[in-house]
Amino acid sequence: MRKMSSSKERYRSKLGIIRDILLVAKNAGDRGCRKTHIMYGASLSYALLTRYLKYVLDANLLYHDGEVYYKITEKGKTFLKIYNNYEIETEAIEEHVLNRSNGKRELKKMLEHEAKEEV
Repeated sequence: MRKMSSSKERYRSKLGIIRDILLVAKNAGDRGCRKTHIMYGASLSYALLTRYLKYVLDANLLYHDGEVYYKITEKGKTFLKIYNNYEIETEAIEEHVLNRSNGKRELKKMLEHEAKEEV
């Protein structure tokens, strides 16, 4: 599984932010984690954290103990597995597209080279 979003990424998608929140909660273990731990661990402002916590709680991806701790649910763990597969497949597709672009560029170079030799 890939690390949480790096600083070289321009932005994270909604799904990427949710993944980061769930990873923080998962890595906290059975005890769970506090809101501030999620905020810093997922690199979110308080406003974004509040908005996204509502998403994940409403979707039952996280559980709030009614006091201060947030814990990942089984559904949240399933989300992470599916997201990981999605990310692997997306990276493979991106690599395939890049290879196709490079191949097309090589073909064009070969044609340019052939045209120069004929002159």
